[in-house]
Amino acid sequence: MFHAARALVLSKGYRERGHHCPLITLRTLWVETEGLAATHVLNLALCMDIRHEADYGHTFSHDSAMEAIRMAREMLEATRSLLGL
Repeated sequence: MFHAARALVLSKGYRERGHHCPLITLRTLWVETEGLAATHVLNLALCMDIRHEADYGHTFSHDSAMEAIRMAREMLEATRSLLGL
């Protein structure tokens, strides 16, 4: 999801300067002007939290992993559509 978000940001000629920058940039450049569903930005934030907890809090589950995969597939599909791929 992060790399899909990054592709959208880069396609507008911008570079992110941290892992949370694409969240802000996506809202401004894609949700507000190009029709990206706001749920994708919310899901990206959620998946970033899930990953952080898994990496640093050692808290993870099969269900959260499967949900993250589902959200990632939806984000990738939306990104491909918006970029005409």
